[in-house]
Amino acid sequence: EAKEVRAVGAIQGRVCSSYCAAVGAWLAGSILASLAVMQATRNGADWWLAQWSAAVATDPGHVTPAGAGAGTEAIQKAIASWSPADLLGVLAGIAAANALATLARSFLFAWGGLRAARVTHDSFVESLLSAPLSVWD
Repeated sequence: EAKEVRAVGAIQGRVCSSYCAAVGAWLAGSILASLAVMQATRNGADWWLAQWSAAVATDPGHVTPAGAGAGTEAIQKAIASWSPADLLGVLAGIAAANALATLARSFLFAWGGLRAARVTHDSFVESLLSAPLSVWD
């Protein structure tokens, strides 16, 4: 009677690499790229709002928002003359890019998971069908 072996600890590197291989290099890279674009557009929206807020602040003693530090005064001066519609248009563009990147990441992540599941399942089935008949006794 065979005793089942149980592993304890962290996931081994070979497990992660075999999962990435099952997903495929192109698809795994696309997932990571869409995740990076999604995060960059989210950070960009936060940065834009900080610049917009700092540019329209009328109180000379206002506190500069975090992330709107040195080197952004020229940007703040430039956008201070923009219309609210222009400022909102930039924010809407960044938000639209974020929505598209989020949609792409979601789709690619689901596709990668399904692909890895199919490849792993097919590999398991092939291993079972290739096993000697003594395994089934």
